[in-house]
Amino acid sequence: MKRTVSAIFMAMLLTSMLYSAFKIMPAEAAGTIYIRADGSIDPPTAPISRDGDTYTFTGNVSDGAIVVERDNVVVDGAGYTVQGTGTYGSKGIGLSGRSNVTIKSMIIRYFWEGIILEYSSNNTISENKVTNNSFLGIYLSESNNNSLSGNNITANNGWAGIMLEFSSNYNIISGNNITANNECSIRLFSSSNNIISGNNITANNYHGIWIEYSSNYNIISGNNITASDAYGIWLHSSSNNSISGNTFTNDGLSVYDSYQNSVENNTVNGRPLVYLEGVSNYTVDDAGQVILVRCENIRVEGLNLSRTSVGVELLDTSNSTISGNNITANNWQGIRLLSSSNNIISGNNITNNLYGIWLWRSSNYNIISGNSITNNVYGIEVYSSSSNSIFHNNFINNAQQAFSSDDSVDVWDDGYPSGGNYWSDYTGTDVFSGSYQNETGSDGIGDTPYIINGQNLDHYPLTVHNVAITDVLSKTVVCQNCSAQIDVAFTNEGNYAETSNVTVYANTTVIATFTDINLARKESTTLTFNWDTTGFAKESYIIWAYVDPVANETETADNTYIGSGITISMQGDVNADSIVDIFDIVIVALEFGHPPPPIVDLRADVNKDGLVDIFDIVVVALHFGETS
Repeated sequence: MKRTVSAIFMAMLLTSMLYSAFKIMPAEAAGTIYIRADGSIDPPTAPISRDGDTYTFTGNVSDGAIVVERDNVVVDGAGYTVQGTGTYGSKGIGLSGRSNVTIKSMIIRYFWEGIILEYSSNNTISENKVTNNSFLGIYLSESNNNSLSGNNITANNGWAGIMLEFSSNYNIISGNNITANNECSIRLFSSSNNIISGNNITANNYHGIWIEYSSNYNIISGNNITASDAYGIWLHSSSNNSISGNTFTNDGLSVYDSYQNSVENNTVNGRPLVYLEGVSNYTVDDAGQVILVRCENIRVEGLNLSRTSVGVELLDTSNSTISGNNITANNWQGIRLLSSSNNIISGNNITNNLYGIWLWRSSNYNIISGNSITNNVYGIEVYSSSSNSIFHNNFINNAQQAFSSDDSVDVWDDGYPSGGNYWSDYTGTDVFSGSYQNETGSDGIGDTPYIINGQNLDHYPLTVHNVAITDVLSKTVVCQNCSAQIDVAFTNEGNYAETSNVTVYANTTVIATFTDINLARKESTTLTFNWDTTGFAKESYIIWAYVDPVANETETADNTYIGSGITISMQGDVNADSIVDIFDIVIVALEFGHPPPPIVDLRADVNKDGLVDIFDIVVVALHFGETS
């Protein structure tokens, strides 16, 4: 019996070894493979089998390509890969002058262009993965009536995931996942009457869908367009397109010299995309994005417009008002005017955009006043636009506060004594007064102009007195009759050296005062003290700080800062749950031996000596089991 089992085991082992040595691997080929006009496969050793007009891959193709020279065929990749080396001009799958060809179920990568159709019609490209090509994923040139569906088109590095150009018309692009391509997901150049529907378009480095140069009468519907770095859809010199039922997330629509487009039932971050063309005397009261084309007397008021391509866009629009809106964190512009004049932009908070306000190409005679323009890359850019009045705005901490092209001449102040704008990087002084700033005494206006360029100056830049509390930091739990360190951040945000007093409270009780603190302009300091909790009841307290306003200070909302709460507990009750138990020991044990590295949970430093060690555990142990 033992000899029989041993023989069987040896036979199985030998069979396994022979299989490992001689098992048949899928064929892999290199070089270009042709499906010839007569139906033959060239070279005949290529890993493709033929069954009538269906050609099925049986292995991968490395450092090669597929050229189809026959109509009315199906090329089934069967999940195999066609791979190149990214060489300039290389093509993964090439169809030229072909019709009724189906390309499906293959992985195409590392070419200059993944799939290319030239002068080809009525073909189907479906269920392929087209990735990491150097220039284009799928390219159609002068090709009509083709269907591109169910493809994954990812990380192509040149112009687009899919590009149609030179009158590639009547094509259908549907149900594709198009992600993380360099320029855009889908680009139409001089191509019309196409349908782009039901695609997921995500995280492209520039635009989601780019429609340009007389690409007209296209239908763009039901797409999910997410997180394009610039515009979700960019209409450039293209008209009579239909854009409907699309969902934009963290991007949106933008229009340049494009008219008579139908834009309906789209949302931006869950709110309506309001697109008005040729409308007058209307107020926008709910929107995720607003686009006005050839409109007049439109009011855009009281909206929160964030995380879209452009918060408010005006094209050939006049006598309209944009006021009282919060416009923040947009991919491109907060407010954009193109060939739009005699509008009012006032009282808006415009924050954390690439461009806060952008005036471009003969946007003249606009009034921009009373806006807070903060933390944008460019606060305002004026290009080929003149005679705009820009005054009483706060330009705060923009990487470039303002830019004006040489052919733009605008007015950057409201004269004396009304003044100009507040510029957070203004370095001048306010010692003098008067329209020539040569009279004795300060007047809240800088003595020297703020210079944008040689033709654009704010002659009367506003200066401010402003002190602020910007943070209050403390532990969240402290034992009764112990002390807690509290840090108060105090900043002089104005243009003058200031002296003021800071008071710190626990609820309504004063726990610290700092008097006659001197700060130079734009200087900050941290005020640190230890709060002795002796005499305070075991309960929670709000710790907050207040700085006295200085002379001529008008912005006082930031003089108060409400910090986090501190709970006073009995000794050893680290988590302030009214009992000293194992959970308190666990908190200390998890931080035991710190620092280094820094203490993460400051509650663990029970005796406040800056260490978490045996002495902290002793305090908890001495009170173990106590309740309050």
